[in-house]
Amino acid sequence: MRNLAHRAGRLAIVPVLAGATMFGVATPAVAAPPAPQPEPGVSKDCSESVGDGIIVCLVVEKPDPETTLVSAAVESAFGDLKGAIVVLEACDSERCSVQEVATGENTAEVRTKPQEWGRGTGYYRANASMVGHRNDLHSGVVHPGS
Repeated sequence: MRNLAHRAGRLAIVPVLAGATMFGVATPAVAAPPAPQPEPGVSKDCSESVGDGIIVCLVVEKPDPETTLVSAAVESAFGDLKGAIVVLEACDSERCSVQEVATGENTAEVRTKPQEWGRGTGYYRANASMVGHRNDLHSGVVHPGS
C-alpha cells in the first residue's frame, strides 16, 4: 500500500509541473556558464629598426582581465645602448601628455614603469632617443597603426 501511495504522489506532481510550464509560471533556471575571459599576457607594438638593431616598443600587459598596464621601451638587438631616454605618452584627440620617463646607459633595454591604462585616453605612444653601439644618435616613435 505504501508503494501505491508513493506512486500516486509522484504522478500528482507531473501535471503541476506541466501546468506551470503551460501557464508561463517561472521555474528556476540553470545558470549559464561564465563567458570565457581573455588570457593574461603581454603584447608589443614595435617599430622597424631605427638603426643598429634598435627598436622602440609600446608594451601592453594584461595581468588579469580587469587590469591593463602600458609602458614604453627601447631595445637593442646587440645589447649595447650607450644611452637612451624613453617616454610614454597618453594621447586623446587633441594632444599627448607625458606619463612616464625612463633613462639608461650601457644596457640592452630601457623601459618605463608600467602605468594603468587611464580613463579617457584614446591611445598611448612610445617616444625614444638613443645612442647605439656605433655612437650614432637615433630616435623613434611608436603609436597604434604606425
